[in-house]
Amino acid sequence: YPSRKCDDVQDRVNNMADENETDSRQDSGPGPSSPGSTGSRAYPEPSNDEATTSSAEYTQEQIDAVKRIRKCKNYYEILGVNKSASEIELKKAYRKLAL
Repeated sequence: YPSRKCDDVQDRVNNMADENETDSRQDSGPGPSSPGSTGSRAYPEPSNDEATTSSAEYTQEQIDAVKRIRKCKNYYEILGVNKSASEIELKKAYRKLAL
């Protein structure tokens, strides 16, 4: 249900979009702006020095834990408890795994 607050937010968003359109037209120089063109506000391409993927190194223990968890079929197996485990046992196993 529309409210005054929602209408205000929509107006602000629309105004911001209009301002961005005006700015991009001014930045692109003469001629019409096409939707597929990139203006001066485009994000810079990463240099070869910057890592584009995670280069974190993991311990063998961490790798083994992830492999073990991926093999599990349900949450009880991941925690290493029976399905009939009490709430206390579940919490204890969760805390142990979280460390």
